[in-house]
Amino acid sequence: MKKLSLVWAASFALTSLFLTSCKDEEVDPKKPTINFVGASTSNQTVKLGEVATINVVTAKGDKNLDKLTFRIEGNIVPKERIKVNGEALTTDGEYKIKATEDAGKTYVISFTASATAKTETLVIAVSDNDNLTNGLSAIITTSNFAITSATAKLLGAQSNAAGSYFDATGSVIPGNNAKTASNIVFSYASLTAGSSLVSPLTSDRTQFDLTTGSDNSATTYFAASTLDFAAVTGDQIATITASTSKSVLIENGKTYSFVQGGVKGLVKVTGLVTGLSGSVTVDVKWVSTAAM
Repeated sequence: MKKLSLVWAASFALTSLFLTSCKDEEVDPKKPTINFVGASTSNQTVKLGEVATINVVTAKGDKNLDKLTFRIEGNIVPKERIKVNGEALTTDGEYKIKATEDAGKTYVISFTASATAKTETLVIAVSDNDNLTNGLSAIITTSNFAITSATAKLLGAQSNAAGSYFDATGSVIPGNNAKTASNIVFSYASLTAGSSLVSPLTSDRTQFDLTTGSDNSATTYFAASTLDFAAVTGDQIATITASTSKSVLIENGKTYSFVQGGVKGLVKVTGLVTGLSGSVTVDVKWVSTAAM
């Protein structure tokens, strides 16, 4: 019996040690989350004093959500510069989250940009009732010229079914609509010399033996560009000067400038299939200087 008692005692000690160890291994609490949503982006360029719109979605972790906070370089953002879902903040740099929003909610954040040309990093954070926090950053560049942009636009060459024309609204126009379409700023074609951006005006295209074009566009001039497409500001694009070339040979990965009157911009080639049935995929950024 003494030996059996010793076995029980040893088993009890091991069990107690196991239970104590499990109790000591605490699980880290789950933080709330915040993410960009929809067409919102972490990098925006707006004109001086205009409003940048940023959409974010939140979700709680282990605890209920408490508030959104807004900081620029560690400084509290004055309530006059922020609205959340159209509501003004009651406290500088803070928006109190309602209890009914704990399950997660999309917030439309309206941020009034600087009245002077500069770049500001707006940090938006969500906190819960245990003060656990997650955040993200939106880089807002204020410029005299606001950038309009389009991403991953596919334009086809002459024998490709895709449209060959790009207009100032960011749309791709098919050839059968090009003649009467307005606002077309450049076109794509496979020339004898190679894949090229070409001025969309009919008379500019016929010199390259192209039979279709626009009657409502002006001449567009092109050049290779050394501007950093990702980091360029509206003010930098506005300084682009027109070349004398109505077409430019293009390569995948390279950037090209265009000027058509008061519309100035950059085209970044992100994909290229050569030939008459080929295509080009481009990202485009442009500004209008006519309004200044």
